[in-house]
Amino acid sequence: MTSSTPQPAVSSENSAQSLAKAPLPIRILIGLWGVTALLTVFSFWQRPYLLVLVSPFRVQLTLALLLMGIPLCLLVRRPNRWVFLALPLVIGTTFLPYLRSARDLPIPLDSPPLSIALANVYSGNTDLNRLTAWLEQEKPEVLVLLEVTENHRAQIEALPYPFKLIHPQQSNFGIALLAQTPPTEAEVVEGDSPFPSIVASWPDHRILATHPIPPISPTARQVGDSQLQRLADGLIKQEPPLLVVGDLNATGWDGRLEPFKLAGLKDARRGHGILATWPVGKPFMAIPLDHILLPKTWQSQRCVLGPDIGSDHYPLLARVVRPLVAATPAP
Repeated sequence: MTSSTPQPAVSSENSAQSLAKAPLPIRILIGLWGVTALLTVFSFWQRPYLLVLVSPFRVQLTLALLLMGIPLCLLVRRPNRWVFLALPLVIGTTFLPYLRSARDLPIPLDSPPLSIALANVYSGNTDLNRLTAWLEQEKPEVLVLLEVTENHRAQIEALPYPFKLIHPQQSNFGIALLAQTPPTEAEVVEGDSPFPSIVASWPDHRILATHPIPPISPTARQVGDSQLQRLADGLIKQEPPLLVVGDLNATGWDGRLEPFKLAGLKDARRGHGILATWPVGKPFMAIPLDHILLPKTWQSQRCVLGPDIGSDHYPLLARVVRPLVAATPAP
């Protein structure tokens, strides 16, 4: 009786040969998948600058990997073909916090809610009627407006808010904060710079409204990152707790937001979806640039996009709840 040594079903050499003999469209698709996979994976490091520009579109890249991976998994006859599906599914898990809220700290049922709206009105949009109609419907208690110019002042002054702090600019970085309950303190921070911010304080919270420059160049990236780091260093450790509201020109997975994440702030979107705010009318390119960041002990009950208001950004609205301020014990 003779015995024979079993041979592997598919050797690596045969696998490579079969891939080389694959039809040209499949080889092109594999090449596209590979390039997209490298861009997606390395976008987590955001170095060099090219990857800073790629990183905001990580959702689109992951979906592209998945859509290309499905036919490749079915058509390519290789033992490791499942990588075409496994990689996008693993990367996709990084977006789960937007779809499923993590366990929050318990907050009493009678905690006071706070409704906050953020709208980049667009400096070239001189008609705020659609914004006004949306505000009449939602009635947010705090409103942050960005890209405010002098042409917007009269329409903003007409909005039914007792408190208004308006700092217009002829560039895209004018800013305003309006509130139903006047803050105890409010000031424009770095008002003599091209990128001013507003800090307003109430007894149990503060709000930082800001709009750093987009990363249109390596220098602009550094300037915007430095601004947020500087604001975080100067404000986060103070009391009462800080909320950050603004067009941060960064997605929630961008390294630009690390100073706030390290301090425990969380995105009001968590559990409500990715809610891409820019650009309006281009869903395949849309990314979440506008943010409402909450202290870790706060919860987001509702977070939604607003309608098209004539800007290139959709407004963002969040209804949040805060812990009750503990009463001072009697002596």
